[in-house]
Amino acid sequence: MNPNPSALERLRLIAQIASGLHADDSVEAMLQRAAEAIHAQLGFPKVGISLVDAGHPGTRVFSADPRQSPQTGGNRPDAAREIPIRQGGNVLGVIKVEGAQPLDELDQMSLEIVADFLGVAIHNAQLLPQARESAILSERQRLARELHDNVTQILSSISLLTQTLSVAWQRDPAEGARRVQRLQQLAQTAFAEMRMLLRELAPPALPQPSTTESRRSRSFAGLELLRDHALPGALQRLLEVMAPEDLQVRLDFAAWLPQQLGTEETLYRVCQEAVSNAIRHAQTRQLWISAAVINTHAVLQVADSGRGLGSEFRPGLGLSGMRTRLENAGGHLRVTANTPRGTLIEARLPRADRATG
Repeated sequence: MNPNPSALERLRLIAQIASGLHADDSVEAMLQRAAEAIHAQLGFPKVGISLVDAGHPGTRVFSADPRQSPQTGGNRPDAAREIPIRQGGNVLGVIKVEGAQPLDELDQMSLEIVADFLGVAIHNAQLLPQARESAILSERQRLARELHDNVTQILSSISLLTQTLSVAWQRDPAEGARRVQRLQQLAQTAFAEMRMLLRELAPPALPQPSTTESRRSRSFAGLELLRDHALPGALQRLLEVMAPEDLQVRLDFAAWLPQQLGTEETLYRVCQEAVSNAIRHAQTRQLWISAAVINTHAVLQVADSGRGLGSEFRPGLGLSGMRTRLENAGGHLRVTANTPRGTLIEARLPRADRATG
């Protein structure tokens, strides 16, 4: 059985729940949507979310189908699993699922990430009304940008690669196996990105992740490689999982000097968006990526040989997001026609060399 469509469904579940956390409705409605999404996307016949109410005895239960509420005692099927919803060391509730087959590792990871997001959302709902309104607006804008810049690009790569898997497997089973491995790497990267996004959204009072968890995420997330290998190493890992096999990618990092992490993270995200746009829209067979530190600036360029901007070009969410990121960091974005054809994206940021030693 090919596991990758189910991996895509898991990622869609997380993105669906995360994008709806800050809707202007009640916690009850949010948890009801979450239970229904888990039921629909992961296929568990019985899904329930029990929320501990500090102000009232007992619990409140939100099920995908009240007639199919998970068992609360007695004999449990092999697939029964309870995932606690925690916030700041406190257990706020539990996600309960039951099914005919035991949960696999990706199911467990998916439900843990969903539980973490729900914990943050429930905590935000308990803030003072004035603080809650301000926090929700800020987090909604940040979440929308980060989901688009990070996870949406990975989902697009998974979708494109999945479309070619059957043909590749029929032509060459070894090539099919390699593409399956890339799909697994993309799925793992998306899960790690979700966890990092969650840590950024969580209140500062939350305890930091354990060393083991940090290392596990670092092994999957290209962004974490910035700490150890600077921008060139992180981008090489990104392209290994994002770029299709038939895309020729040429890299030039000869003039790069390690920059402070904030600078490198901004350029990494800009490159991720630019590469994703080129793969999805430019119809290109070649891609050139270079990064250099020149005088007072750090410069990233992404060029393709595709169809170009065209007379009807209008900047979309991706380009607007890149421009906003750079401007917030004191830089700017330039988008022009490439020579002899295609598009050139150039990102400039003030030079900020990383301390060594």
